[in-house]
Amino acid sequence: MAPKFTLKKILSLADGRYSTDEKGLSLKVHGVRRSWIYRYTFDGKRQEVNIGNARDVSHQKAIERVTKIKLDLIDGKDPKAKRESSQAGSAIKFEDFYESAINEIASVKLWRNK
Repeated sequence: MAPKFTLKKILSLADGRYSTDEKGLSLKVHGVRRSWIYRYTFDGKRQEVNIGNARDVSHQKAIERVTKIKLDLIDGKDPKAKRESSQAGSAIKFEDFYESAINEIASVKLWRNK
């Protein structure tokens, strides 16, 4: 079976949301951006999670990622919260760099042109 969403077709679509065969997975087109979006319900609330840029993630790969998310949902895990917690751990914090930044700024202020 040929893929429904080839890259050529994805790039030619007008703005809007396009449903796929996979329940909950859609392609969101806005300007030059094309993103795979998965809608699901967790704790009675409707949620959306971005699966990836359609230029980088094929339709088949998006379906595979949705399958993993569905398994998390079956286990009672919120995939959006899981993603946010993993990103929060890798975020750069002010306390990690402020001392070296202050020293750098102080040394730059010492530079003077005669």
